[in-house]
Amino acid sequence: KLEGINKYFGPTHANKNISFTLKKGEVRGLAGENGSGKSTLASIIAGINKRDSGIMYKDGKEYDPSSPQDAARNKIGIVVQELGLVNRLPAYINVYLGRTKEFTKYGLVDLKGINDAVNEQLKKWNLGTIRLKSLAEELSVESRKVVELARALSIDPDILILDEVSQALTHDKRVILHEIVHKFKEMGRSVIIISHDVEELLELTDTITVLRDGEMVGTKDTKDLTSEMVKSLMIGRDIEKDYYRSDKESVYENEVVLEIKDLSVENELFDI
Repeated sequence: KLEGINKYFGPTHANKNISFTLKKGEVRGLAGENGSGKSTLASIIAGINKRDSGIMYKDGKEYDPSSPQDAARNKIGIVVQELGLVNRLPAYINVYLGRTKEFTKYGLVDLKGINDAVNEQLKKWNLGTIRLKSLAEELSVESRKVVELARALSIDPDILILDEVSQALTHDKRVILHEIVHKFKEMGRSVIIISHDVEELLELTDTITVLRDGEMVGTKDTKDLTSEMVKSLMIGRDIEKDYYRSDKESVYENEVVLEIKDLSVENELFDI
């Protein structure tokens, strides 16, 4: 539960007096245009940013995380919109970064134990295989997102926050992500999903909260909403024809401006 949350970045009032409740087992969508304050609100819940005023409660007790690690100890996990790994560390270390004490005995870190634990998380949530010993920067964007998801899931969270995760995933991995959301709901755990894909929100969520210019427009049951209604709430007016700008008809010529022949990258691309 959040009451009267405000956050400023210099003169920008990113969150304006936000009051927000999330129920056990609820899947809540956060919708809004870029700059509406969705990610800021998520970051405050997850201990990444500190609120400037207002109060938060978790399970009826006041909740004031000092860091993402503190939020994790309170069983709140997040996958952020930006790429959130340390590039020069192996993928498996990134999953338990800040929590390696769990694998430390007599001052020595059990690296194999960490790697095995990450593999167990990938298997548990059907996330597939990843080159865990590779540096994070050597992985594809999708693989890096899966590593971040494994990190969030590894704390066994009561609340999972997904900030624009689907956009970095292929269709197959999206399906797996949606299965995880459904499983969380079955387990009586809660999920907050931020997505520009309104259809995805309508498919996955129980309720949708719309933010506009840092303010809460309102929260409605998903079953009572249509795509057009959500978009209308997001931009503050009725939608006429296309929501997105329609480009003029494309005109192209036969002159070649870019050509690629026999392009190969080791273990990645072959004779493109």
